[in-house]
Amino acid sequence: MPTYDYLCRACGAEETHHQKINDAPKLKCEACGRRQLKRQIGKTSFFLSGGGWYADGYSQTTHETLESAKAADPGKGKK
Repeated sequence: MPTYDYLCRACGAEETHHQKINDAPKLKCEACGRRQLKRQIGKTSFFLSGGGWYADGYSQTTHETLESAKAADPGKGKK
């Protein structure tokens, strides 16, 4: 579930809430009780791990891919 940071425009309090993506933004500040919360833009927690695309060869350049294809089939590409 995504984490959203909020800042109260009335008292300056900062809050963090775990919400579903389609949940309505929070409005009421837990510190002062006023409806002055503003959702902040925060950093993401996205990262790649494991073998994935890199281990599958998608990270190779075109030149490296062509050279490895020629090595696998020496007759390929000749007329």
